[in-house]
Amino acid sequence: MNLDSKIFVAGGTGLVGSAIIKNLQEKGYTNIVANYHNKQPIVAHNTSHLAQTNSVHYIKLDLLDSNAVADFFEQEKYLSKELPATDERGVSADQ
Repeated sequence: MNLDSKIFVAGGTGLVGSAIIKNLQEKGYTNIVANYHNKQPIVAHNTSHLAQTNSVHYIKLDLLDSNAVADFFEQEKYLSKELPATDERGVSADQ
């Protein structure tokens, strides 16, 4: 996969998703798209539905809305989709 390949990371503001993004950035990937639903990304002075920071573009997308997800993936083409399977409450919920 090229370092500029478009990669989607589900839940990019969560514990697992943000770790995946950090790992991708450390490896030099520059075209990362991540969604958020409740926990907005920390991006100063941005009030639009699409926030951008460094090599990551954040988009507000509720993954429980199957129609919105289908529309999103119909419009966007990704070489890789990183979909971490984690409980919304985080890793501590497993303890």
